[in-house]
Amino acid sequence: MTSVSVEHDGQLHEELTTLRDSGGSKPLKEIAPGDWTEAHLVIGPASEQRIREVTGLDVELRGDGTFEGSFVQDGNLIIFTRGEDIVRMVSTGQYQAFREGTVSSEAVLHGDPGSLQIRIVDPDE
Repeated sequence: MTSVSVEHDGQLHEELTTLRDSGGSKPLKEIAPGDWTEAHLVIGPASEQRIREVTGLDVELRGDGTFEGSFVQDGNLIIFTRGEDIVRMVSTGQYQAFREGTVSSEAVLHGDPGSLQIRIVDPDE
């Protein structure tokens, strides 16, 4: 079992909000750089079991926005992976920026000032 700390990244949250409000587009990899190949997007609250179902990985949650092994925030939990490894887990706090799903590192985010969520286009799909 992999134990990973969930973090709240204020800069990522700010960039997502700005993107949404401006109606612009930007690659996810540009907003969340790192050595990852997939991002699993989960809407909270979510149990460890739900995280396991989404990622296929045996994970133990701790850190920001977690309580007794569950992600308890109403926003998104973004789980960045590379193969069988979790690179990083980030909470968007109370902001539900995305629908649930899994996207590649090639995904592009598209803001829409008239919507609360950001649309994701993944050329790998």
